[in-house]
Amino acid sequence: MPLTSISTKHEHYQHPSESLTRAIDFTPVLRPGETISSATVAISPSSGPTLGSATVATEELTNEDGGVAAVGNAVQFSLSTLVVGTDYVVTVTATTNLGNVRVVALTIHCRAT
Repeated sequence: MPLTSISTKHEHYQHPSESLTRAIDFTPVLRPGETISSATVAISPSSGPTLGSATVATEELTNEDGGVAAVGNAVQFSLSTLVVGTDYVVTVTATTNLGNVRVVALTIHCRAT
């Protein structure tokens, strides 16, 4: 089953025992022919969660709105070991082949129910 990418316009929740690979679709902010060449990811608060390195997607991803992120248009990262009741801000920074730097921030709420 293909990985689904997420957008920042929806609420995002994660159970504390989940370990998920997430992806951010940058397609809406990229120009025709523009792709992501490198990316970083950070989380706040940083105490507690396990955050994997950012990687540029090497396969097409279907986003949660039904669109498709082409190869090189999304950034993936893993996230686990969240603390119940904490709201995390994840910031993904992508540098493109045209030298543009794009930043997306989203909130992930950790809830047990």
